Amino acid sequence: ARAAGFSEVRDELSQADASWFPVCIVAALVGLAGYVGVFREAFRWRDAPDPGVGLSAAVMLASIGATRVVLAGGAGAIAATFWCFRKVEFSAREALVRALGLNTLFYVLFGAGAWSAALLLALDAGGDASFALTLPWLVVVPFCFAAAAFVTQPRRRARLTRPHGRLPRQALAYAIAGAGWV
Repeated sequence: ARAAGFSEVRDELSQADASWFPVCIVAALVGLAGYVGVFREAFRWRDAPDPGVGLSAAVMLASIGATRVVLAGGAGAIAATFWCFRKVEFSAREALVRALGLNTLFYVLFGAGAWSAALLLALDAGGDASFALTLPWLVVVPFCFAAAAFVTQPRRRARLTRPHGRLPRQALAYAIAGAGWV
């Protein structure tokens, strides 16, 4: 509020329709509960033990907190999730693949939502946006999905996920392994 100017934020909030606040709170809670469920599934993947709702909720809150504290945003959540996977003695590789896979899953959902919103805007069904704004979303998101499908085919994935060579090649191997998790 201070960065935006507290008085301006207060003025905008005073004009808001308060009947939407409970809906927003419930939607946020449903989203957080979904995150807890997804983390549990990421943890249990490949017959790993179930961390339970309590630990899953604690990890979710830590990762969300990390995104708010660390300026690099999503990197904080990945680091917090990686740390949690390492704490329960997953190997560094397994912890990184699970953390990246979990992050990839969220970006798949965000990408699908952004693509849908861009499509609605391009069709003049949801607002007033220029085609120059919506076109990149309409092209890049499907391209990313197609590229992920291409590199995660079983034969390619087996070859491309071996972390060897220089750092960029190793990073690509882990990214593909994480995308293959989804």
